[in-house]
Amino acid sequence: MAGKNSTDLKGQDRRTDTSRMARRGRWLAASALAFGTCIAPAQAADESGKAIAVIQNASAIDADGMRYLVPDGPIFMGDSIRTGTGGQAQIRFRDDTKVVVGPNSTLKIDKFVFNPSDTAERFTITATKGAFRFITGTSAKSAYTIRTPTASIGLRGTQFDFSVDPNGETQFALLEGEVKICDNAAPGETVCQPVTD
Repeated sequence: MAGKNSTDLKGQDRRTDTSRMARRGRWLAASALAFGTCIAPAQAADESGKAIAVIQNASAIDADGMRYLVPDGPIFMGDSIRTGTGGQAQIRFRDDTKVVVGPNSTLKIDKFVFNPSDTAERFTITATKGAFRFITGTSAKSAYTIRTPTASIGLRGTQFDFSVDPNGETQFALLEGEVKICDNAAPGETVCQPVTD
């Protein structure tokens, strides 16, 4: 999978080779197919979502400690999702937002404040390392914010892949829709740019 538009963020805006994202995209694309075959059951009021598929070593860490993720297992606001070298987790949130967490990755659900209609009033996640696929759900696009060590991503009806390298550099490949990417790595300034398909 090679993204239609790709951005490499590390203190400045520039075009980047998408070959790394293409390699990562092979497992992401296959993993995303599972979303269409999974039926989300009724969800408890305090759950942000559920793990709909788990491969090998994937866990959630919260204030009470660590638990291994299992299919149909709950995901809560405040959870840090971690996968091992061969691990992978597919998560469906209450508003039908879908996230694939790739191998050797870490993602924290900072905030998921939902309305009675199960749409999100505020949905913020932080990715600190690894590769991810993000597909927006039924919530207003202004509700979503994705953060990495070097960037923040605002959404406008979107499907995209992104990854965070060990040095914090963010790689991004847009599949559909539009996003606004803000480069937070440059000292003393934040530079934002729109990306469209």
